[in-house]
Amino acid sequence: MSFIPNEEEAPPEKYEPLAPDNSPAPASANRITVTSPSAVLNYEGATDEAQVGSGFYSIPPDTYGAVGLDKVFTQLNNNYRILNKTTGAEISKVSIETFWDALGADGDNVFDPRVTYDPYNNRWIVAAASNGGSAASRILLGISQTHDPTGNYDLYSIDPDTGTTDWADFPMLGFNKNWVALAVNMFPVTTGSPANRFYAIDYPALLGGSASGIVFTGTGFCAHPAETYSATEGNLYVPIHNSSAGAKYYLYTVTGTPGSPSISLSAQKTRTGGGWTQVSGDIGPQTCVSGTYSCPGTLSKFNLGDSYIRNNVVFRNNAIWYTQAVGLPAGGSITHTAAQWTKIDVNGDFLDGGRIEDPTANATSGSWYSYPSIAVNANNDVVVGFSKMDGTGYASAGYAMRLGTDAAGTMQDPVIYKNGVDYYEKKFGGTRNRWGDYSHTMVDPVEDVSFWTVQEYAKLRAAPSVGGSVSKWGTWWAKVAPN
Repeated sequence: MSFIPNEEEAPPEKYEPLAPDNSPAPASANRITVTSPSAVLNYEGATDEAQVGSGFYSIPPDTYGAVGLDKVFTQLNNNYRILNKTTGAEISKVSIETFWDALGADGDNVFDPRVTYDPYNNRWIVAAASNGGSAASRILLGISQTHDPTGNYDLYSIDPDTGTTDWADFPMLGFNKNWVALAVNMFPVTTGSPANRFYAIDYPALLGGSASGIVFTGTGFCAHPAETYSATEGNLYVPIHNSSAGAKYYLYTVTGTPGSPSISLSAQKTRTGGGWTQVSGDIGPQTCVSGTYSCPGTLSKFNLGDSYIRNNVVFRNNAIWYTQAVGLPAGGSITHTAAQWTKIDVNGDFLDGGRIEDPTANATSGSWYSYPSIAVNANNDVVVGFSKMDGTGYASAGYAMRLGTDAAGTMQDPVIYKNGVDYYEKKFGGTRNRWGDYSHTMVDPVEDVSFWTVQEYAKLRAAPSVGGSVSKWGTWWAKVAPN
C-alpha cells in the first residue's frame, strides 16, 4: 500500500490496547418538554468474554458497530459479531485476531476497531490498529467486496512510521465519494513528543481492489474525518477541538481529486454558548450494593476520557455535526459532565448546538453523560447516544433525539434503553477504571429515517474473575424512529 508524504502546517493519552428499559433519564439542559421516543428494537451487541479461541480479555471494549441492509456488525476489542438486523440473532462471531489474520496481525495487540457502512456503494469499511507501543505498529484498513459483512474483504496494512520511532493509536474513520480517510494519534516508542497522521485514500481505487493515497502530518490530535452522507459531496470535512476554556475549534477541508488531494485549514472558530472544563481522569460516579459480591470500602469512579472529538463526525445536508464530552461548570472543579453536540457549516462557522445535561448532578447524585456519538437523517432529525453514570445507580446506555423542526439548541429528554445493573471496577492492575473509549450512532441505510446506536452498560458481576475482577461490561443496540 503506497502513500506519498505531504507535510502541511496546522495548529496544534494514550490508550493501552487492552426487553428495553426505556426509562426517562433526568432532564437535559436546553431541552423541550418531550421525552425522546422509545426504542423500537433492542438487543445485545457483544459481551465481556474472552476472544474466540483464546483466553484474552479486553478493557475497555471500544464500543463500536454499524448497520447494513439486513445485518448488524458489532466490532469490539475482543470479538467481531454479526447479527440478524431484525432479530438480533447471532450469525457469526470471530475474534479480532481472526478477522485481521490475513495481514499477520498479532491478535493480542489488535485494538481500537472502527466500522462504518457506506450506503452509496453498499460497502463496509473497517479499521483498527496493531502492535501498540512498538516499532512494529501498523494501521489496518479493510473494505468489504459486497454489502454482506460475512463475505470477503480486501485488507491492507499501513506502516505509520518507517522510521520506527512512533506508533499509531486511536484510528478515526470517515469517507466521502473521493476518499476513505483515516486519522491516527502518534506516540513515541521510547522518547519524544506526540504527533499525528491523516491518510486520504483513493476511494474509487479502493473499490477496484487497490489502495494508494496521501498522508498529511501536523493535523493535530484527534482530527476526526466525517462520515459523508451525500453521493455527490466532493469535499471531506475534519473538525478538530482546540480549547475547552475558550470553546475553540478548527475545520480542515480535504479537496481535489481522489488521487491528488490537498488539505486546508480554517481560521480558529468559537463555539457559541461559552466554554467548559476539559474532562480528565476517573470522575464518573456510581454506587454499589453488596450481594453475591461485596463492595469495596472506597468505590471506584469511571474514567470519562477527555473533551476531544473521539466519536464519529457526520456531514449531512451541507453541515457538519459532532459530539464531545464536556466538564461543567466551565473554569472550575467539575461537578458533572454533559454530552455536547455541535453543528457547523462548511466554512467552520457555528450554526447550532446544545447539551444533554443534568445541571443538578454532582459526585453523589444526578446524571453524568459521556462518550457521546451522533447521527443525522435525511430530515435533519438527530440522535445522540451516550453512556450515563450517577452516584445512586450504575453505568447505563441511553440516547436523546431532536427533530429537524425542534427549536435551535434543544434536545428532547433522554431515554435510558439499557440500565446498568451492578458496580463496575476493572483495571487489570492499572490505575484507570476505563470505559468507552467511544460509541457509534448511525442512520439506517435502508430508509434513511430511523437511527441505531450501540452503547456500553454495566452487567451483573459474575465469575470468572479476570485480572482480579468479577465486574462485567456489556454492549447493547437500540433502533429509534422519530415520532
